[in-house]
Amino acid sequence: MKRTLKLRIEVPDILVVHPVIPGLPWRATPDDALKFEFRERGIDGTITLNVSYGEDWDAPFPDACGELVVVIQGQCDDGAPEEDFLLVARWLTHAYVNQFLTYVRVWLGQHWVGSIPISKWQLMYFVHQTKARWVGPDGEEDVFADRVFAEMLPPALNFDHKWWPLYRTERQSAVTLLQEMFEWAPDQELLASAKQHFVTSDYGVAAVEAVSALEVGLERFLTKRYRARRIAKKYKDVSAQVGVSMLVKLLLPAELSEEELGRCRGLINRCDKLRRVRNKVVHEGAMPDQGEVNHIRRGIEAAEELLDFVEGLDR
Repeated sequence: MKRTLKLRIEVPDILVVHPVIPGLPWRATPDDALKFEFRERGIDGTITLNVSYGEDWDAPFPDACGELVVVIQGQCDDGAPEEDFLLVARWLTHAYVNQFLTYVRVWLGQHWVGSIPISKWQLMYFVHQTKARWVGPDGEEDVFADRVFAEMLPPALNFDHKWWPLYRTERQSAVTLLQEMFEWAPDQELLASAKQHFVTSDYGVAAVEAVSALEVGLERFLTKRYRARRIAKKYKDVSAQVGVSMLVKLLLPAELSEEELGRCRGLINRCDKLRRVRNKVVHEGAMPDQGEVNHIRRGIEAAEELLDFVEGLDR
């Protein structure tokens, strides 16, 4: 049995016309699609990616495209459930779309084009978000057209226990922060970025940013402590030679009491495992394996808890 699935995926705007250097604008056609063959879970087929400009062919050429069209054709066993094909399609879409977005972000320098955690989406959510349609000889039809989407949920990500909804009660704190033009500490920004990279499977970058967050946060904590003892200047003179390994394993424990160290020793150990994975990424160019991916996830959580802990000591 042959199935064809067509998806339309909203993405950050991808510039197709240079804003300064004159170039030849173009409108994508089916012949411009990037085509790849796959064999996954008993399904053989092809996946194509293309930019889309909508259906108004008489409109002026736009400078940017905010949608990708993905078409997945596959040969599967007769009678195979639709869900089996959709599960394969979700995995393929995540892999190829995010690789393409990384190409645009890194190779083309369009740094605002972020990745999308498609593999984390529940199946009904995936179908809804991608406007999924079956393509057949008689035209297109909605996937799950006969089902109600009332139970559709956003993705269950890896750090769900650390976020809060935008409750009405949060309005005043938002007003206060915006009025004051509040600036978040760099380690908080880096941790948020590390989580974002992790859920889009950019594990190496996630490890690097999480360790950078640790370095920034622990430097700030130690500088405060040394300032109180009037040795901050001496520390500043040598801080450029102090690596994150020394911060985590030597200088931080030396500043904690036995009771404080006992409360966060497990966090320190997890942060050190994260540091070792990060070193492989930075110094060896090695991408994390599955076991190391778990160290990164637990390390990000530990880094956040450890920085919260030391901040609480000085509060």
